[in-house]
Amino acid sequence: MALEIKKRIKQIRMASDIIRHSCSAKKPRVTYAGHWMGYQNLGDEALFDAVKLLFPQFGFIVFPHWGGKEITIPAKVLRLFNFGMVAGGTIIKPSEYLLKQTQNCMEVCKKHFVFGTGVAQPCFSEDRSDWRSILSQWVELLAHSEYIGVRGPISARILTEAGLKNVEVVGDPVLVFADKSLPDESAYKPSVLGLNIASIRGGLWGSMARVAKQFESLASIAKKERWTIKWFVLSPEDVKITEDIAKRTGTDEQICNVYQDYKAYMDQVRSVSVFVGIRLHAVALATCAYVPSVMLEYRPKCRDYMASVGQEHATVRTDEFDAKKVWETVEHFNTNRMEFTKSLYQAIKPVADAQRTKAGQVYRQLISK
Repeated sequence: MALEIKKRIKQIRMASDIIRHSCSAKKPRVTYAGHWMGYQNLGDEALFDAVKLLFPQFGFIVFPHWGGKEITIPAKVLRLFNFGMVAGGTIIKPSEYLLKQTQNCMEVCKKHFVFGTGVAQPCFSEDRSDWRSILSQWVELLAHSEYIGVRGPISARILTEAGLKNVEVVGDPVLVFADKSLPDESAYKPSVLGLNIASIRGGLWGSMARVAKQFESLASIAKKERWTIKWFVLSPEDVKITEDIAKRTGTDEQICNVYQDYKAYMDQVRSVSVFVGIRLHAVALATCAYVPSVMLEYRPKCRDYMASVGQEHATVRTDEFDAKKVWETVEHFNTNRMEFTKSLYQAIKPVADAQRTKAGQVYRQLISK
C-alpha cells in the first residue's frame, strides 16, 4: 500500500511538471507517445532526439507511459497539447499497454500523426492469438490520424493489408542523423570490426544461446586474423553478455558503452571498417555514418529498417547466423570498403533528404487546418 501511495504521488508530481511546462511553452505543443525516455537505452533516446530535429517548430513533451487521469483530465480541460505524435520504436504491436497509452495520448489532442514508427509483423507476434483483434484496434485508432508515415515497407504493408489507407514509408527518424557528405578513407581504420550483441528479451528468431555462440566464434575468427575488435553497448542490460564474450575471446580491450548520446556513438563507430550488430539502432546509426554493416535480424523490425535503405542483402536472420559466413561478408566489405561506403551514401542520403522534406510538409499540413 505504501509503495502504491508513493507511486501515485510521483505520478501527480510528474503531471504537475508537465502541466507547468506546457503552459509556459512558446512553440506549438506536441505530446510524444513513444518508447520510454530516461532509461539509458540509446535507441529510444536517439529516436526522441531525431524527431526534435525533424520538427524544430514544435515544443515536445513526452506523454507519460502510465498516462492516467492525473494528466489526461487537465490536458483536456486546459488544452495543453496542440498535436499528438506517435514516433517511437515498434509501437504498433500486440500490446494492450501501448495501445492504451497511444489512445490516451490521442484523446487529449485534436490532431495527431504518425511519423517513422514501426509495426510488428503478425508472424512474429509475442501474442499471436491476440494479434488480429489488436491490429484492428490499432487500425481503427490510426484511421483518425492526420498523417501516417512508418519506418519501412514491411510496416506499411501490414497496415495497408489491414485496411488502413494512405500509409507512407518515411524511414526511421534516426536517418536525420545521416552524415551530409561522403567520408573519405581517412575516416576509418582498415580491419577494425565493430560488434554489438544484446540480451534480447521477449523472443527472437532462434535462441539467444545460439546467437551468443556465433558472436563468440565471429570475435575469435577476427582476432585470429589479427583484426581489432571494438564492442558497442547501447543499454546497461547488454553489459554482462558483452563483457562475458569479450573476455572469453580476449577482445575486451575496447568496449564502448553509450546509452544516451547518439553523437558520441556515431563518433566512435565511424572509425571502424565494418560493423555487425543485433540492436536495430546500433546498426541504423552505423549505416548513418556510412559504415558497411551486417544487421542480425532478431525480429522482422530489423529487416524493415534495412529494406527502407536498400540493405536487405546485408541482413541475416539470427536463426541463420553463421559466424564463418558473416566473416566472409565482413572481409568483402573491408576489402572494398570505400565502394560499399559510397553505395550506402547513395542509398541513404536520398531517403534522409526525402524524410526531411516530408517532415516539413506534415508540419505545414498540421498548422494549416
